[in-house]
Amino acid sequence: MGIERQYRWYMARMYGGKRRYLRRMARRYTALALVSCGFVAVLAAVCLIAILAHDLPPALLAAPVLLAAVPGYFFRRRRGYRYGIRGEEAVARALAALDDRHRVFSSLVLPGARGDIDHVVVGPGGVWVLETKNYAGDIACTGDRWARRRNGEWKAMERSPGRQAIDNARRLASFLEGCAVAVPVEPVVVLANSNARIRCKDPAVPVVMRGELASSLSVRKPRLNAKDIRLIAEFIRKSARLA
Repeated sequence: MGIERQYRWYMARMYGGKRRYLRRMARRYTALALVSCGFVAVLAAVCLIAILAHDLPPALLAAPVLLAAVPGYFFRRRRGYRYGIRGEEAVARALAALDDRHRVFSSLVLPGARGDIDHVVVGPGGVWVLETKNYAGDIACTGDRWARRRNGEWKAMERSPGRQAIDNARRLASFLEGCAVAVPVEPVVVLANSNARIRCKDPAVPVVMRGELASSLSVRKPRLNAKDIRLIAEFIRKSARLA
């Protein structure tokens, strides 16, 4: 099966489809950026007219100049969400290599939770929570501490992808206590960008490159039979929602 055909088949059976949430947020920040650009432009025009017509001090233009940072912020947020979309779609293509014994949920929101889980995979080898990151360049991970090198300097990440994966796995494990099948939930950090260069030392969570994801999940020792997989997938589908 060709990769494009595989991908279409995978997307057809994957609960949640593409990253609707990320696309929605990208559109929202695009709209906010455009509206704020228009507001700043109108304010600048009003200030300029007031300065020319009433001989007011040029310092009046400081207001629109300062406010120009607002659309810049919105455009940066938009870029971040669009970057995330590319990462999620890259992981979706990687997961297309899994056979039809696996069930995949994308953008899963558990009851009472505010945020979503990037991907949940249910298969013969167990249940996995995938935390996807589209980082590029040099990345280091020691335990649950992560850092990136930018402009030649290593800087610690404020939010640890490993910690995010662990927290989401705990939330999902607690949620699955209501299911008839008892199974541990494993957290995994997936690096979606092929340009990422990772250095790991005793990582708190397994870190997998996108290209190795399907094979790493497929080789796990079987824990669940077809009935278990179906029961877990149906429980998730009926009791949780998709962003």
